[in-house]
Amino acid sequence: MLRLSSNSTSPVLSENSTSNLLTTLSDLETFNAEEYAKETYSSLAPNHMSLSCFVHFCLAWQIAAQIYTSRVLFTLTTLPPHPVSPLVSRLISHCKVVTTECIGIKCFVWPVFIAGVECEDEDREWVAGALDQFWQLYLGKNVKAVASVLKILWMKKDGRKTEDGEWNWIREIYLLDVDGLLS
Repeated sequence: MLRLSSNSTSPVLSENSTSNLLTTLSDLETFNAEEYAKETYSSLAPNHMSLSCFVHFCLAWQIAAQIYTSRVLFTLTTLPPHPVSPLVSRLISHCKVVTTECIGIKCFVWPVFIAGVECEDEDREWVAGALDQFWQLYLGKNVKAVASVLKILWMKKDGRKTEDGEWNWIREIYLLDVDGLLS
């Protein structure tokens, strides 16, 4: 259960919710996304997606979920942050394959967003281009809003480069009026 503590504007998790998130993170780390992709390819993959691309698609979703869950745990508990840098590199690599080989997989905006919020400066242009590709294909207001939120987060991250401490984009999203931006 997520709640606001009485003396803080920061959300906190109950002990049970923390345990559930730790279990989820463990399950994500041990899940074999490649095997899952191979087993479900014929029934779940879009018609135009090759098996190879579907494997990258599933691996990207798995890694994005790991990163997100790790960041939520770091933000809402006193647990130290999990190192995600190696995961971010792998996520970007998988996302690049999917957005190149299977242009316009609309449900792929979230993994690209996670890659973008975690990426280093040199990958931002690619992330912005991938989101623009989604927008051009679907003209969805939510894709433009996601790109706008990401640009705000990048500005906040750039403003904090001189400060010590872990970049906490989950907290930054919590502090933004994201509902207003996305509506």
